[in-house]
Amino acid sequence: MVYIQYARLEEIMADDPYQKLLQRVPGLIRQKVEGFSFKRDAQMSLIGKLLLQKGLELFNYSTEAVMETIQYTNYGRPYFSLPVDFNLSHSGEYVVCAITNRGKIGVDIEKIRAISLKGFKRYMTDSEWSRIQTSSNSEEAFFTFWTQKEAVLKASGEGLNVSLQEVHLKKNSASVKDKEWQLHKINIDPEYSCHWSIGAKQRNWDMLIEEVGLHSLF
Repeated sequence: MVYIQYARLEEIMADDPYQKLLQRVPGLIRQKVEGFSFKRDAQMSLIGKLLLQKGLELFNYSTEAVMETIQYTNYGRPYFSLPVDFNLSHSGEYVVCAITNRGKIGVDIEKIRAISLKGFKRYMTDSEWSRIQTSSNSEEAFFTFWTQKEAVLKASGEGLNVSLQEVHLKKNSASVKDKEWQLHKINIDPEYSCHWSIGAKQRNWDMLIEEVGLHSLF
């Protein structure tokens, strides 16, 4: 099963609803959320954890007990000592949570926006950079490649400890360090690029992608 949820935070929540949602996560998670310097970052992190709790419930885990057991690899990737894997990402107004019992999973979302692309050339192969430069929408092409590469590296567990240039993209797949990964697009919003990745050997899973309204998290 692959379960992907996303939620939208259009405006920073007022203190009262934020505090109510904060009480819905275990103490250790609450402390991490409250450690953020900026309100939006804290609230996006909190929403991500609440989406993760909903995902765990789908897999019949007691969220209160499990959420306290989040551990981190040497590369900073969070995980559970359970036969489920998860990944979180947020950008702009959206938070995305992916959870599965079919191996490792990675997800990445970025708002497509005007940026100075020149400094990002080193993250792309010559072929990818050429396609970005000749695209009718260079920013969209760039963020497509970026979220694909990020999703793969987050699934592999090594993150930016591996250069994005070492992720070789193909049609609906990618390879990094001789390991193959599937790539899938999530159409959340035309102003955003979002992709998720799972091991190439994983096939024939059930899948559910849904938007979660913030009201349902209370």
